[in-house]
Amino acid sequence: MRRPASFALSLLVFAAGFAVGASFSIGRRVADFSAGVERRLAENTATPAAAPAEPGRGFSSDEEALTAMMSAVAEEEPFLRAHRIHDLLGSLGAAECAVLFERALHIEDRERRALVVGPLLARWAALDSAARPPPCDRISTAIAR
Repeated sequence: MRRPASFALSLLVFAAGFAVGASFSIGRRVADFSAGVERRLAENTATPAAAPAEPGRGFSSDEEALTAMMSAVAEEEPFLRAHRIHDLLGSLGAAECAVLFERALHIEDRERRALVVGPLLARWAALDSAARPPPCDRISTAIAR
């Protein structure tokens, strides 16, 4: 009878020691993790996020930019089309976006025009957020056509 009681007592002591050790270890890891998160947050607030840099002129002419955009829009595969449009818009500057927007308003096919105008306006706003957006009456006219 003494043997099972001794075994149960040692098992109980082991379980209690394990629980206390795990509790201290977890507490220390949580404190280290919290300190690391606060340090990263302090670094991020100390250095303000820079506005996206305007890339250099990506195309030699406006016609070349429009041709590249229309060939990207003509892609049948939706993911490839989105990727090509994203890459193309990433290489455009604010001035090129303005010219491409003017040209995109004259696209006859409504679906293709919507595929160009939406991402183009988002890129233009990201590049030139302080500038005045295009007139709303022109945008609503482009969408309604």
